[in-house]
Amino acid sequence: MAKKVSFSVVIPCFNEELGVEKTVMDVLTHVKGNYEVIVVDDGSRDNTFNLASKIAREHSNVLVLKHDVNKGKRFAIDTGTNAASSDIIVHIDGDYTYPAEFINPLIKEFNKGFDMVYGSRFLGHKINMTFTHKLGNKMFSWLFSLLLFKKITDLTSGLRVLDRKKYFDLHIDSNNFGLETELMVKAVRKHWKFEEFPISLRAREGKEKLKTVQDGFRILFTLIKYRLF
Repeated sequence: MAKKVSFSVVIPCFNEELGVEKTVMDVLTHVKGNYEVIVVDDGSRDNTFNLASKIAREHSNVLVLKHDVNKGKRFAIDTGTNAASSDIIVHIDGDYTYPAEFINPLIKEFNKGFDMVYGSRFLGHKINMTFTHKLGNKMFSWLFSLLLFKKITDLTSGLRVLDRKKYFDLHIDSNNFGLETELMVKAVRKHWKFEEFPISLRAREGKEKLKTVQDGFRILFTLIKYRLF
């Protein structure tokens, strides 16, 4: 693993044996530059760790870390971000839904002086998303825009570039599907300069983890909690 890289790609995974290989290889194939890939297996009970480790043995810029037990997405992201060699961090989900071809364009925008640039699935590109998930995302993005006086189109994107120190300065408490919401609310309240960038979305590999009603209430609670308190 190189000691100094231009940016670090962090991939949190939990039971992603159907998507992790494709995600990592998509990054290695399409992302250009001097970078590292850090896969964090968050206590998976399937073959995620072994599949990622096989790639790491073949590519010196890939590191695989493992939690002994499932802690949640935020802990996986924190582990990977903390282990990164660069202060420029890319977060991308490990289910192969987010095309890695957008990482370099996101970093190019980030380097113009932003604190964060993230991919919006609702700015013109084709997205593979159920009607209920699409409706929920648009509703929560509208509510966020209303409450925070900051217009956005995608509250829960799983592809973003940000500054490592600024990320940890937010002291994120939420886990799983509340993570992105808390991050976005705190970014606005901390007066971050951020931008959305149009991306596409594939259908996920493996079982859908989002529970529309349960996780929808979690996102709503997180949005209200960190906006008002």
